[in-house]
Amino acid sequence: MKKKIKKIAEDSLTNYDSNWKELIYEFFPEFIELVYYELFKIIDFEKGFSFLDKEFEKLIPTNEKKGKVINDKLVRAYLKNGLEKYIYIHIEVQSSYDKDFTQRMFRYFYRIIDRYGFNVTALAIYADNNQTFAPNTYIYQNLETEFIYKFKIYKVLHQKEAELLESNNPFALAVLAAYYKLKTNKTEYDSIKQYRFTFIRLLLERRYNKDKIKKLISFINNILSLPPEKELEFNDEYDRKYKINEAMPLTLNNISYDAFVQVFGEKIEQRGIQIGIQTGTKTGTKTGEIVGSLRKSFQATINGAKMNLPFETIVDFVGIDTETCSLFLNKYKELGENVYEWFENEYIKEFQLIIIPD
Repeated sequence: MKKKIKKIAEDSLTNYDSNWKELIYEFFPEFIELVYYELFKIIDFEKGFSFLDKEFEKLIPTNEKKGKVINDKLVRAYLKNGLEKYIYIHIEVQSSYDKDFTQRMFRYFYRIIDRYGFNVTALAIYADNNQTFAPNTYIYQNLETEFIYKFKIYKVLHQKEAELLESNNPFALAVLAAYYKLKTNKTEYDSIKQYRFTFIRLLLERRYNKDKIKKLISFINNILSLPPEKELEFNDEYDRKYKINEAMPLTLNNISYDAFVQVFGEKIEQRGIQIGIQTGTKTGTKTGEIVGSLRKSFQATINGAKMNLPFETIVDFVGIDTETCSLFLNKYKELGENVYEWFENEYIKEFQLIIIPD
């Protein structure tokens, strides 16, 4: 039993580190700007950069890789000064205490140098919950032989919440989500829900594009996760908050159109899938996905009406046929807020009779 519990804990940490790795891949310039500004200033991002993860893995002996997932990243970037063409950046996210961590950073450092030369820098992101664990130096000493290796560090727990909230850098929201995860017990469901609502509000207020929002939402939901039943409660509360919110009316003047697409659509679809899974059958799961997709279209249509968008824009945005869109809009005009009861109690039930075989 103890081995099983340990394995689950290790898998959880691996997934956490993998989430970071994927987000760094998607937001590399923003990531470097936030956590390593001195490096950001000298990289020529216009010339591009390359991730050398596969090449990096080849530098690690098989016995060191056995049973492990390598979440380190190695990036090759162009420099602005023209004197050196490239700089190689070794990045590791560490989410737990490891007494041998600095030695491992040093081993990777000299292997990278041996392969690519001396223009190398290293960065460690400490995403663990140990306030005092933030080593940045490895010292080797044997008689009169001595070597001191230092690397850049960024400790999530040492960041200031207010500064992350105020930052316009989208990666700051990822760091803030990790900060909240470390500061919050995983059973503090109300706090987790409020944090996620804060992120939704910030994403709606800032004009990030659709792809960036999708990646951030995925990262935030993964590390600030809720049990299935609490996830359903969160989505129901989400619907109540954002159907009409007089304090923050949804108009094209104060919201990114892509943000509207991603946040409103994805949340409703997730709820449908979760409901399907709870039926416990393949048919139920598939039906839940279909109904979830339909809820997504319905909610987006009604939100479009509340934003006073033209009919053609709503049809194009939602991606449903004009007849169904007209039905939803006409019912909304006729029933107002009661349209949600009509949709659940009449339309969905009739729809399920059609798609579920006897």
